[in-house]
Amino acid sequence: MYEVQNWIKRRYLKLLGEFKEKEFSFEEAVDFLKRIFNDNEEQVKNILSEMKKAGFLDVKRNPEDRREKVYKLRGLFEQEKVKNNSISTRDQLINLLKQAADLIRTRVDYTFILFLLFYKAISDKWEKEFEEAKSSLLTKGWEELEAVREAESEPYHTFNFPREYLWNNMRREPQKVSEKFSIAIKKLAELNQSYQDIFSQFDFHQFTSNPENAVILNQLVELFSKFSFKEISGDILGDAYEWILKYFAPTKAKEGEVYTPREVIRLMIEILDPEPKKSLYDPAIGSAGMLIVAYKYVEEKYGKEKADTLILNGQEANPKNPCLSKNEHASTRHKELLLSSWRYSAFPKV
Repeated sequence: MYEVQNWIKRRYLKLLGEFKEKEFSFEEAVDFLKRIFNDNEEQVKNILSEMKKAGFLDVKRNPEDRREKVYKLRGLFEQEKVKNNSISTRDQLINLLKQAADLIRTRVDYTFILFLLFYKAISDKWEKEFEEAKSSLLTKGWEELEAVREAESEPYHTFNFPREYLWNNMRREPQKVSEKFSIAIKKLAELNQSYQDIFSQFDFHQFTSNPENAVILNQLVELFSKFSFKEISGDILGDAYEWILKYFAPTKAKEGEVYTPREVIRLMIEILDPEPKKSLYDPAIGSAGMLIVAYKYVEEKYGKEKADTLILNGQEANPKNPCLSKNEHASTRHKELLLSSWRYSAFPKV
């Protein structure tokens, strides 16, 4: 375990008191630490480096000037979460996805990262729901064995998820990971009809027919296994999905898939100014970003009941895209929208 020296902790606490959750530049850190501790630039570089190693600090490139770095401190409560390997914030999840992206580079279809993220999230969600249900039943006086059996039953869970397919059971035999996932997705598709289209998009046998992919799959599984996703909200999963799309956008653009930033989509929707009961059609639905933003826009302006009257349709050449959008938003407050209110169809074959 990384040992943090007291002089680093003192500076971390001072910086946290000054900047709190705000982002700050290297120059701002130098100015502050020089005033408080008389640290010079070289010392501040080392301090920030040590804080990053300790998990006290997130670092990213300044979107306005890629040559510069922007820093953001993690709060004390968040530190405890990271220490316990529990991911609960967008930044924590994005950092994990960066590691996953580094593993695959452009060698592997990035959608497998998203599927594994989805699988791990719903598996951990099932375990959390089980723990909560069991605890509640024991409090009500149920016997241990009866409480366990009852807490495993479908009414207590968002997903119907047999224990044998939970994440930790899937990874026990690394040489059989691909085979296990192939069996699991067929069974989960049967048990969760609303998500059948998601599970049907992934063929792990074909994916791992390339030995290099088999190695990468095991690496991704082990990477995700280091963390608990029990505290991740559906909205954070949605943000993660958007980040992955944006990260791999340059590569996908060469293949004809273009990522449209949410800011651009929002502007287009504001210009269109959709109203309740209107029909919207996206001829290249992709990740359903246009339809989701349209729904949110109407919801903000008229309320959820009115937003539910929208008629949303789309078409997509690659069926993985809208399906993955569904899985990443499945736990958000827009779940009903993605499961029933919009429809998409594949382009006709010619």
